[in-house]
Amino acid sequence: MAIWKKVIVSGSIAELNTVSASLAVVVGANGYNKIGVDQATTKLSGSFTGSFKGDGSGLTGLVTTLGITGSDNTFSSVDLLTQNLTVQGVNTEINTTISGQTLTIGLVDNPSITGDITIGGNTISSSTDTAIELTGTNVEVRGDLTVTGNDIKSSTGATNITLTANTLTTFAGDIKVNGNDISSSTATALTLDGENVKVVGDLTVGGNDIKSSTDATAITLSGANVSMPGNLSVSGDLTVTGDLTYLNVTNLAVEDKFILLNSGSTDPDEAGLVVDMGGGSGSAYAFDSATLRWGFTGSLEHNSTSFVPDAFVASVITSDIAAYQKVGNIRVESGEIYIYV
Repeated sequence: MAIWKKVIVSGSIAELNTVSASLAVVVGANGYNKIGVDQATTKLSGSFTGSFKGDGSGLTGLVTTLGITGSDNTFSSVDLLTQNLTVQGVNTEINTTISGQTLTIGLVDNPSITGDITIGGNTISSSTDTAIELTGTNVEVRGDLTVTGNDIKSSTGATNITLTANTLTTFAGDIKVNGNDISSSTATALTLDGENVKVVGDLTVGGNDIKSSTDATAITLSGANVSMPGNLSVSGDLTVTGDLTYLNVTNLAVEDKFILLNSGSTDPDEAGLVVDMGGGSGSAYAFDSATLRWGFTGSLEHNSTSFVPDAFVASVITSDIAAYQKVGNIRVESGEIYIYV
């Protein structure tokens, strides 16, 4: 079976099965690390990995001390030749057992933990099902939550929720529901889907303004008309089905590299730009479908459906292209200049 084989050159990392040499294999520039036919002259130094045969009694410089650092930064060491390593847990928290070559560490029954508890997962479960789910700093109780008193308080001791005979009288913070619906006594009024809120029925605003969290007016309703005194950001497509779109702006910035005109007309057709000189008409730069050329005209209505140019745009090409064989175009090729007449 064919495989990839590596060619070894100076500076390469060798990937070899065996190395054969008639005299010796020298490692290093000074030849100190040498493996030769005479074992008396064989010298090895440095670090290496692998395995040895025998009891290793002839080896020196072996590390037999194991350093141990605790999670509280306490330190100790074990002499592996003369000492045993003992793993011991706190009798109210951790239980350790050893069977053969297996060390088992686990919680004792009903552990007593005096410090904080951090769990790697997101759920705390009973023997049958998940009871509590943690998401960041949020806690979701899957089943019923029974409070023996009437108040649920924050870490500062302030009352956030007060319960009085099946009535929720105070809720100072956020509300999170386990389901997706908030219902009135007769039907679902709101449906929650992630960060989205769906109002099942009509949404009626008693006033005319919809405001932001800073109490600034974001939307003003006046009959069927809507006005926005601030900025409007649309992350998706914006489709306008009316006849005209007015942009009363000082400057127009378009991120797209290309602007598509004439998308709703029959091809080929005419389209372009009109500079308003008063009354919705003015000088125009547009494409003429009759000649298939860009041109100019001194007067064109903004709602015109056709375009007759007064002058054409001259194009410069560097090779003879049939589409540009039109009067006035210039060709520059091989140091020569041509004009089409």
